[in-house]
Amino acid sequence: METKIVKRKIGNIRLAVGAWEEDFSKVFANAARLMSEIVHGQLIHFKSDELFVFADDKLENYRVGVPMIGNLQNKHLESFDLHAGELESCEFGVEKLKDYTRIKNIYTDLCLSEEYFIRITSHGGQYLSFYEKYLIQ
Repeated sequence: METKIVKRKIGNIRLAVGAWEEDFSKVFANAARLMSEIVHGQLIHFKSDELFVFADDKLENYRVGVPMIGNLQNKHLESFDLHAGELESCEFGVEKLKDYTRIKNIYTDLCLSEEYFIRITSHGGQYLSFYEKYLIQ
């Protein structure tokens, strides 16, 4: 697959992250479950209409991250920050995600290492996916 790498700047983003999962075809269901856990009894605001997907170092499992404003009160949830900086990224269509049940397959197909994450975002009603390099401190 031929990819075009671009660089763009981002600001700080706080993410709530879910549990490690194996079946990549359930990425949107996992994101919905995470969002319901976040808002249950908390005053949390979602920062944007996008999801972040992180793979483990063996590319066997993934976890979903949701951008948020506020502090988590749920001790079963974890959050971390993506720090401002310049990201390497490449866009691909969200329909590509439907072809995979394992995170390793999409990383292999896109020639990505575990240093990259996948960002899924809504743009004018059309969901787009990007892969981008970590800026986690």
